[in-house]
Parts: sequence; structure tokens; C-alpha cells
Amino acid sequence: YNRKYWKIPIVYGALGITAGVFSYNIKEYNKVRFAYFALLNNDTPSFARVAPELQPFITGNALSSLRNYRDEFRKNIDYSVLFFLIFWGVQVIDATVDAHLKGFDITNELSMKVKPAFNILPHGIGAGLSFSFSLQKEHFKHHELSDLSP
Repeated sequence: YNRKYWKIPIVYGALGITAGVFSYNIKEYNKVRFAYFALLNNDTPSFARVAPELQPFITGNALSSLRNYRDEFRKNIDYSVLFFLIFWGVQVIDATVDAHLKGFDITNELSMKVKPAFNILPHGIGAGLSFSFSLQKEHFKHHELSDLSP
């Protein structure tokens, strides 16, 4: 809706990469978990179904290494979900802010001037600063603010 098509590859890239990392980690986690439980339960018929890259762990009876490997994939799953949610949230915030600022006037007719101001008050002379804002619309043309300090 905001016609900022250059953001599409960034959004889909960030979300797609984190979803791909999640999918990869789930697949590897399940393979390592199967090998871990096969070795933990000493389920020798299941040893043949363990992934080939994990066979050295089975033959070396490296239960703690498989547990560490499994825990590492579990941590990576959590991180990939966290980053997916962060990227999705940033995209939602960006779209919301962009939608709110879509009608914001950024013409060259916007200006601000700061001038010294002197006012005569009943109890003396007040000095301060005058801020003059000039906007495009006529009914907002000239606003002045003064700090009247005696």
C-alpha cells in the first residue's frame, strides 16, 4: 500500500532466512535426538537407522557428545524463532510508522525562525526568544511563542 517495493526483498529475505535456519535446525535436532536416545537406551536395532554422519558417535559410545550436539541444535532452534519474531516485529513497526507518516507534508514551505523578543509588561520589560513556525496551510501560517521572564 505504501509503494515502497524495495523493502519487499529485505522483509522476505530476513523472514525466509530465519525460517530456513529454523527448518534446518529442526531436521538436524531430530536426527541427533534419535541417535542420542538410541544410544542412551542401548537400542542396538535402531543403530542402523542413525544418520551416517552420526555413526561415529554411536560406535564411539559418545553419549555426552550427542547430548551436547542435541542441546546446541535446540538452542539454535530457539534463536531462529526469536530472530524470526524480531524481524517480523520490526517489519510490522516499520509498516505502521510508514502508514502514519504517509500523509505528512514535507514540502519546502516548512520553516522555523528564532528571534529575540522584548515585551513591555506591567511590572517591567520582559526579554525572551520568539519562535516563529511557518507551515504551508494558511490557518497555521504564523505561531509565536515567547519566554517572558522579568
